[in-house]
Amino acid sequence: MISLNGCGKIVKKISMPKDSSTPLPPSSYDREYYLTNCGGYQEFIESRGRVLPQPMRVSFEAAQIKGGQRLLDIGCGRGEFIFNAALRGAIAVGMDYSVDAIRLAKEAITDIPSPAYRPRLYLANAQHLPFQNSTFDVVVWLDVIEHLTSNETNNTLAEISRVLKRKGRLIVHTMPNLWYYKLGYYLWRIIAPTAQASWPDSSNTAFSQARHINEQSVLSLAKKLREYGFTSKVWLETDIETKYLLSHIVHYILLKLPPFKWVFAKDVYAVGIKKRDIKKG
Repeated sequence: MISLNGCGKIVKKISMPKDSSTPLPPSSYDREYYLTNCGGYQEFIESRGRVLPQPMRVSFEAAQIKGGQRLLDIGCGRGEFIFNAALRGAIAVGMDYSVDAIRLAKEAITDIPSPAYRPRLYLANAQHLPFQNSTFDVVVWLDVIEHLTSNETNNTLAEISRVLKRKGRLIVHTMPNLWYYKLGYYLWRIIAPTAQASWPDSSNTAFSQARHINEQSVLSLAKKLREYGFTSKVWLETDIETKYLLSHIVHYILLKLPPFKWVFAKDVYAVGIKKRDIKKG
C-alpha cells in the first residue's frame, strides 16, 4: 500500500498481509459516496472541511486536542477531522483503506498554508496499522465500527490498543444505535405516521444491508472497549432538528430523557481511556 505525506507525495510503501480480509471492499466507498451520501458531505462541500458536522463536533471536543499531541484518525474519510486537529496544533495522521477517501483528504489538507503542519495520509488497513507501539496520544474512530465484521472489529481494537499510549484517549462515534435500528425506527413510524410517510417500511434498507453490518448499543460498545483494556464513558446524543414548539417538546422527551432516548437517539459516542495493554493470542 502507499503512504502519502501532507503534500501528496509517496513517502514509503506499506506491505499488507496476504490474509487481510475486508468483506466490504474499498470500492464501496468511492468519491460519489463521500460527496453525496456520507454524513457531513454538505458541510464539507460548502466549507472545504473547515466546518464539522454535529457528530464530528461532539467527537472533536471529546478528544480534548492539545498542541503537539499525536493524533490518528482511523477511517479519516474526507479528512475534515484531521484538518481541524492540525489547525489546533496536533501532529495529525489520517488513515483509510479507500483510495478516494485519501484523495479527498489530500485535497482538503492542502488548504493548510504550511506543508510542515499538514497531516500525513496513509492508505492502509486498520487491522494492520503501520505504526510503532505507543505512538499516539489520541486515536479517533468515527463511523467505522458499524461497517466491520466482528473479527475485523476485534483486530482493529487490538491494533488501536497497541499504537495508543497508556492513558491515551480513544474517541468513537457510531450510528445508528442498535436499539433505534431494531425498535425506535418502527415506533417513530407509529408515533408520527404522516411525518414519516416517506421513510422505507424497514430500517434495514438495501443500502444499510450493504454497509452497516455491526451496529452497536451503549452496552455492547462499552463491553467491547472494556475487553480491549479501556475504561470508557459511552452515551447517546442526537440533535433536535425542528422549529415547532410542540414537536420540539416531543423530540426532547424522546431523544434526551431515559428510557425513551435508549431507543430513539441514534448517535452513540464513546471516550475510552487506555488503562492496560492487552495480551495477543
